[in-house]
Amino acid sequence: MLARSGLVVQGDLVDTMIAAWLIDPGSRGLGLKDQAWTRLNVEMTPISDLIGSGKSQITMDRVPAATAAAYAGADAVMTLRLAAVLLPELAQKGLTSLFFQAGC
Repeated sequence: MLARSGLVVQGDLVDTMIAAWLIDPGSRGLGLKDQAWTRLNVEMTPISDLIGSGKSQITMDRVPAATAAAYAGADAVMTLRLAAVLLPELAQKGLTSLFFQAGC
């Protein structure tokens, strides 16, 4: 989507879920919000705060653009913060090459 908009992504891409799994394959809670809490002690807004749950749940396209943008921005910032923590852990365990060979 970014390329179609004329934006070029540069640098390494970091999949925080794969990085967290490589660091601790037996762990649970590899998702962004779990990792933010576990590694950074940050509680993120759950998606249910935006779209609700159960019968009252809506789809993301019905969320006001400003609300969705703020939520997505927070996810992007947290991904960047987690990458700064996870990449040194991968290096410490000798897993950096494996991680990037996997295309992460």
